Amino acid sequence: MAAQLKGPLTVITASLDIAQLFSDRTDIQLILLGGQWDSKQRLFAGSATLSLVTRYRADIAILGACALHAGLGLSASQEADADVKRAMLAASAEHWLVADHTKLNRCEPCGWPDSATFTIFFLTVPGLSWGMTPPSLYILLTLNNVENLMSNNTINIALIGYGFVGKTFHAPLIRSVPGLNLAFVASRDEEKVKRDLPDATVIDSPEAAVQHPDVDLVVIASPNATHAPLARLALNAGKHVVVDKPFTLDMQEARELIALAEEKQRLLSVFHNCRWDSDYLGIRQVIEQGTLGAVKHFESHFDRFRPEVRVRWREQNVPGSGLWFDLGPHLIDQALQLFGLPQSVQGNIATLRDGAEINDWAHVVLNYPAHKVILHCSMLVAGGSSRFTVHGDKGSVIKARADQQESQLLAGVVPGSADWGQDDDPLVIYDASLQAHAQATPQGDQRQYYMLIRDALKGQIANPVPPVEALAVMAVLEAAVRSAESGMVQTLDLSDDERNTLR
Repeated sequence: MAAQLKGPLTVITASLDIAQLFSDRTDIQLILLGGQWDSKQRLFAGSATLSLVTRYRADIAILGACALHAGLGLSASQEADADVKRAMLAASAEHWLVADHTKLNRCEPCGWPDSATFTIFFLTVPGLSWGMTPPSLYILLTLNNVENLMSNNTINIALIGYGFVGKTFHAPLIRSVPGLNLAFVASRDEEKVKRDLPDATVIDSPEAAVQHPDVDLVVIASPNATHAPLARLALNAGKHVVVDKPFTLDMQEARELIALAEEKQRLLSVFHNCRWDSDYLGIRQVIEQGTLGAVKHFESHFDRFRPEVRVRWREQNVPGSGLWFDLGPHLIDQALQLFGLPQSVQGNIATLRDGAEINDWAHVVLNYPAHKVILHCSMLVAGGSSRFTVHGDKGSVIKARADQQESQLLAGVVPGSADWGQDDDPLVIYDASLQAHAQATPQGDQRQYYMLIRDALKGQIANPVPPVEALAVMAVLEAAVRSAESGMVQTLDLSDDERNTLR
């Protein structure tokens, strides 16, 4: 990890708004890169900046974020932003603090190469734009937070809950990632925890664990109804937070947590681990290759055969229980990652097993302008159901078997070991001539989530699952429930600002 930042610091920026925030800091030498003023009196860097930026050695560079673009129809300020970033790749700054409010890390034309040797600090400043002066509090709090994290090579984690999800997924994945230390576990069953984690400190109170002074990151893997109150407590205690899916019980709770995380300038992320499943990665690869042409029908199943109702909170009539809130978030998140927000949602949710208290079957259709997405989960499927079925105007693909990482974790396979994430069930692709051929399925690796969380906490990348993306998942969950109850198609309860952020 990079060394701790110490003053006096040399800061270089092309934004007058940002420069003004540091004008009274005696411990900072400010270099303001200039070019020309536009009609709105906003300073942006002209072509001269390309040579100027390489002449100065700075400790930190703070940039305004550029819009996503593909090289067409750029405004002057967008072109200048891209020029500055390209120039800074050639400069000698040791540390870079990047104001990232428009997903800078996804901007391919000015993206950062793997060979870059400097550290990039992603700074989220709510409301920041070229025409607005951002609150100095946000920048200075974030800078201090980065410095504090960089002074310690290990991120101490408190895992809240050691039931199925905490024990099976979070604990082994966290322990497999260098730089993360599973130091505390909140559980009433100390003996159970100590059998697996002899070095962890067990605390019987989730509230005490969340607020422990030695904790940097709180991972909440307790029952769904506790997600929001524990996350709120952790954020107010100054902790970074990972919440297992579903994010919260409803969108109001989710929005409150997002606002609180912004206020406290703490990372808030949701454990949508199935983005790193082999089956999904394979399907995504085929779609992006263009093999299928334009996708017209996308069908995703999470099916089980568990005809007997179990005695556990997920199958009891309590807030946040039921199959749709359990498996639906995985199905929805993958679909939204591939296709974005749907125009509307049709939901059919039912309770089919004898003795069941809560839903155990769901069939949900996401309506898009030119294709349909079907999401299905059931507890009464003994066989014959493929994990993914996708049809396009040039071909089809079927992925029969689901990713095996959960099975491996249950069998005690150590994440990152030789066979970890391997999937010997190929993708079967049918071309326009109706001929089938097999394509190898890529390796899955859910460790990636926690690797990215670690790097985000070091300030090197953006949050891998920002909470607004989990809010979108909540919007689909709720729309499907409303549709099932009303028998009518429903739209997503997202504001224009939330939709724009998700684009």
